[in-house]
Amino acid sequence: IDLYKISFDSPNKKTFNNLVRVAAYDKVLSNVKKLVNTWAAAVLNVVISKENISELDSLIELAESIGIDLSLLDAVCHTSNKSWWKENFFDFEDLRDILNKKYSLLWDKEPSPEVKKRLQKIQVKKSSWVSFPYYDTGKIYIRLKDSKRATRRDNICENCTHYCQEWLCMMRLTLNWWMTDCQSISENNWFRANRLDSNERKHMINFLQNRFPS
Repeated sequence: IDLYKISFDSPNKKTFNNLVRVAAYDKVLSNVKKLVNTWAAAVLNVVISKENISELDSLIELAESIGIDLSLLDAVCHTSNKSWWKENFFDFEDLRDILNKKYSLLWDKEPSPEVKKRLQKIQVKKSSWVSFPYYDTGKIYIRLKDSKRATRRDNICENCTHYCQEWLCMMRLTLNWWMTDCQSISENNWFRANRLDSNERKHMINFLQNRFPS
């Protein structure tokens, strides 16, 4: 294992336990501190929403005190959480404005050899900085995964009305064996993976070849 990503959506014990629906704050925080003191590289994954944006400063302070970098993600909309998402989604353009006032963007300066070595440890390449900007607090790095900017689109996406936060190479397989690389509900984008006749297999091959030309 090269990198551990630990979900940690709130520095507040009560909020954290409510979000994960189990009293796990103390145990998770203790294990994170132990992990940081080992050879392993690790980051805290934090889904930012209107529910926890007010805790951002406390979150950064906690991460700095531990010595672990942050990866901030916007909330992903699923069928099961659509009403919550509409009410609590926090636009990362606004988050950028907040962070720009306090911290410098990492790609605005040439990293020192020590910084480059650290970035390599957590699997960061300079080519990814534009899609996934990194902020330097002086003690840790804060990575933004902004679905608007970082999600790659395809020609087939142009007229789609489905709000998508993942890109087409993310293959999905449902419990009843339907497979797709697209989140939309269009039946043309779904295939049964367990039982395909010759025409369906041909259709599926053409579909994948058009999506991922060699």
